[in-house]
Amino acid sequence: MAAQTLGTQMIGMDSFRNETLVVMPGFSEAFATTLSLVAQEFGWSVETASGPEQAATIAQNRRVAAVFFHREAFGKACSWRDALRRLRTTLPEAHLIPCYGFSDPIDWDQLRDAGAFHSLWLPLKENELRQCLGFIWQTTRVPARAERPARKLSLEYSAA
Repeated sequence: MAAQTLGTQMIGMDSFRNETLVVMPGFSEAFATTLSLVAQEFGWSVETASGPEQAATIAQNRRVAAVFFHREAFGKACSWRDALRRLRTTLPEAHLIPCYGFSDPIDWDQLRDAGAFHSLWLPLKENELRQCLGFIWQTTRVPARAERPARKLSLEYSAA
């Protein structure tokens, strides 16, 4: 199995084939370059989608691990909640990552309730992106607690 070193971890690359990160329009070239470089450390490719429909087309051939977007990719009047709903409907399995600027009003509780997995502040910082991708990577590799088989514990009381 081919492997790539990420810090002190070895990440098996065979399990990452056909996984990609999707970027919605509106980000700078620097954002795309940084995302591509850091995504390679995790074995992911990056593709740009012009909208949710094109993202769904990408998802037909590849597993979309995450979608990075700003709400304005859906129109100037689109709210964060509406953008998240549109993406969740189109890509129900993807981790949704809203990316917002300093002047964007953000209510994390509302973002979370609408389906955001994480968020990133712009301008993008490489270490924050790496952390975010690490969170995504971990959730795609470890089954959720509810999916793990429950162990039954026997609590016996002995009167001595």
